[in-house]
Amino acid sequence: MRLRHVIQRGNHFQFVCRVPKDLRRFFPTAIIWKPLKASSMKSVNIACVLEQKTQNLFLQLRCGMLSSGDVNRILNLTFIGVERPTCYS
Repeated sequence: MRLRHVIQRGNHFQFVCRVPKDLRRFFPTAIIWKPLKASSMKSVNIACVLEQKTQNLFLQLRCGMLSSGDVNRILNLTFIGVERPTCYS
């Protein structure tokens, strides 16, 4: 099974999502990643939830519903382990 935003390195799975070009000013890097630390089937479920959350985040940013501070808070809660001390505006 091929998942859109899941890569496997050895026995470990990671969620990887490229930030759209129009939203990169809110992020310090162009890629969001999170180690899933789960078996392959559990990784599928986790990746689906993370995909939905990132797409909702991108939509809310495009609609102007979130500030940089909101983005920081959401990413820190959702993607523990993502290296992003601050957002750029």
